[in-house]
Amino acid sequence: MTANDSLFGTTGGSVSAIIFAMGGMTDGTGGADHMGCDYASGAALEICASFGNPARVSALLAALVCECSSGGNLCGISTGEALSRWCAATMSNNALSDFATAPQWALDGMPDFVNHVDPTDHNPDSTGCAMAFMSWLMSQSYSLSKIAQGLVALGDEGTLAQLYARLTSDVATNAWPKFSSAIQKLPGGVTSDDPFGALAQLMRPASSPRRTLGIRPLSQTRPPVAAASPERLEVVQVVQSVQRLEQRFESILSEPKLDNFDGTVSVRVCDDVGKPLPQDPPQDRAYFLPGASQRCRLEISFAAGTPGGKDVGVLHKPLRIQRGNTASQVTFEIFLDGRTVKLVKDRSTVTFDPNGKSPVSTFDFIAPADRGEHELFVEIAQKNRLLQSLLIRLRVESDPK
Repeated sequence: MTANDSLFGTTGGSVSAIIFAMGGMTDGTGGADHMGCDYASGAALEICASFGNPARVSALLAALVCECSSGGNLCGISTGEALSRWCAATMSNNALSDFATAPQWALDGMPDFVNHVDPTDHNPDSTGCAMAFMSWLMSQSYSLSKIAQGLVALGDEGTLAQLYARLTSDVATNAWPKFSSAIQKLPGGVTSDDPFGALAQLMRPASSPRRTLGIRPLSQTRPPVAAASPERLEVVQVVQSVQRLEQRFESILSEPKLDNFDGTVSVRVCDDVGKPLPQDPPQDRAYFLPGASQRCRLEISFAAGTPGGKDVGVLHKPLRIQRGNTASQVTFEIFLDGRTVKLVKDRSTVTFDPNGKSPVSTFDFIAPADRGEHELFVEIAQKNRLLQSLLIRLRVESDPK
């Protein structure tokens, strides 16, 4: 956390993280998730395990903490996504290089996302443009810390062109022409998220007079010396802790072998007669409960493939198990956990054909007596191995009649 605080010039909060095989993946490709971009709504982190390469877990952790430190100003947009990826790269020696998006942006004709912000964090073109632009800025000695603090100050609508003007004192209209000209002059083109080699400058050895946030891979780390920065030592300790945890996971989970499944787990929140409950329209997150202490229901199901259409009020999460057994029937365990939610039952199992749909598992619960927002976790496991976790936000707005 010290490294992240130094980057943003702020004091962050505490976070909790669960590391598991997100979507059945154990190489970090399941990504990471949280429900918000601040330390109040987004402090519960879900991170994909990466057996044999714990630096990838540290990178995913760094990306989420970076988003929390943005104070909600850069959530779900292209500039914020690129900033979190750069934070991850500098704090993990670019352990997520296979997540690169800038090469795709170049292949797609280098669309201009410097003069406007893309209101999504899932577009490789807009994220890739921002990644390359930040590489360009850092190659001109504008630090990632200045970039981070500048973007946070500009807010959701702040463009990369405005950031350029803020850092360089040049006019914003010069940002795109100068950047695109620099891209065109690259001898090898855009082959990574760091086409201008800024990361190499950030990864100088700890004994260098320049302050650094990076680390080498574990196989290359050396015993810390007196000149090592606090940020470097902190990240190394996190990586080593994660490595120890993953070694335990591997020994515990190596047997039995899981049964293959490639599909989706879906959760529907209903009232006591099965009518779907409404969600908060602006954020599409919290479900409105009919009233304090009223009986409600969760309906949980599994289906092979990707769900078609749009089911209003249904939360879907991918669930993929590969390189396991090919079985005619697959069984999943479902666990519910809610500290302020009274559950009529908190666990169940379901068995079905992995190429089809499961029966619906129903869980009744009692709406909390206290008004406000509450959390309910749905955890999916197979053979005692946690595979997926879904966070359900519930909001009680009225008192019982």
